[in-house]
Amino acid sequence: MHNVIAGSTISVLAIAAILCLVAPFFMIIRYRNLYKAKVSSALLGVGTFVVFAWILENICHIIFLSGKHPIISGTIPFVSYAVVTAAVFEETGRLIAFRYLMTKRPGARNAMMFGFGHGGVECLFLGSATLFNNMTLAVTVNNLGVQGYIDKIGSTGEQFIRQKDALFGFINTPASQYILAGSERIIVFMAQIALTVLIYYAVTHSELRFLYPVAIVLHALLNLPAALYQKKVMTNVPLMESLIGVVAIAIIITAYRLFQKY
Repeated sequence: MHNVIAGSTISVLAIAAILCLVAPFFMIIRYRNLYKAKVSSALLGVGTFVVFAWILENICHIIFLSGKHPIISGTIPFVSYAVVTAAVFEETGRLIAFRYLMTKRPGARNAMMFGFGHGGVECLFLGSATLFNNMTLAVTVNNLGVQGYIDKIGSTGEQFIRQKDALFGFINTPASQYILAGSERIIVFMAQIALTVLIYYAVTHSELRFLYPVAIVLHALLNLPAALYQKKVMTNVPLMESLIGVVAIAIIITAYRLFQKY
């Protein structure tokens, strides 16, 4: 049977998924061995992300976005709400964690470990898990064929049309785009660590408290291209990924300069 999706695409998906899976654990182990930073700091980062980004933020989404007549609707209100809400919840979670939970884990190295955990969860679930799912889909489509897979879906009506369009969009996506997607997840992981560093200094240095709102603004800008793409304001995926990369690099450079200075 002729493969619908090239083996090179499946290989790229596998490599990108593995990189997103390995990166957080590699950094945690490296920092523990080199600097004796506490693994519990990373676990606190994981817990903070789960509570603020997954639980509290989703409760907010249920209030404002659910139902037939959601409170937030329309492109501009939705994009504004989406980028600001994610930034506020995540950065506030970091702020609370450093102020009240990380007091027995002092120092910039433990702050970095917190960032590995906080950003690592996102890297695993939005990066590695998504890429592995796409790889599994590619293998399944190659085994069943397009028509066989469509028959297996078993859906009808509008749902069938949406799934079919999504399938053909997936089939027509070049391998290079998945390389870009994997790279974007790694650089966003690094940006999440950098945002953690900004909040750490905002809490530990009174003269740098302004970094809390700065982190919110930078995080919102990091989220903006994806939100614009979701609402089809931006339709060029490489452009979206590139813009995310530019903002992420700016965040990383800002945090690195602080790290060197303090």
